[in-house]
Amino acid sequence: SKPPRSPPGLVNGEVRFEPDIEPPREEWFIEGTESAVVRALNPGIRPPSLQSPTDGAVIALDPDVPPANQKVVLGARPASGDWRFVMDGVPLPRDAKGLWQPVPGVHVLELRDGSGSVHDALTFEVRTPHR
Repeated sequence: SKPPRSPPGLVNGEVRFEPDIEPPREEWFIEGTESAVVRALNPGIRPPSLQSPTDGAVIALDPDVPPANQKVVLGARPASGDWRFVMDGVPLPRDAKGLWQPVPGVHVLELRDGSGSVHDALTFEVRTPHR
């Protein structure tokens, strides 16, 4: 039998890797996102990024746990260096050790460098329990 036609908006193409870590292969792409070459980044030059919470996360406060005992872990890659967490436009203290006391509402977390440039940002929500 003949293979089925590709869905509209998808294209098939060959991809090769630099360095040659895998043999070339066929991949499917959304039209306009095709890439013939995949280049591996040196781990030392990976761009900094937020790791937790995830973008769009909804965090629910537990009514049975004292509020002071509920923390949100803030994580970034790289974990060290001249980076700062900024929550809703306010820099968090460096001694917070990546822990933030959650406050109900929608929040914007940014990862900024020493000069104040934003390298990554995400939005998440903290909800209170309904009783």
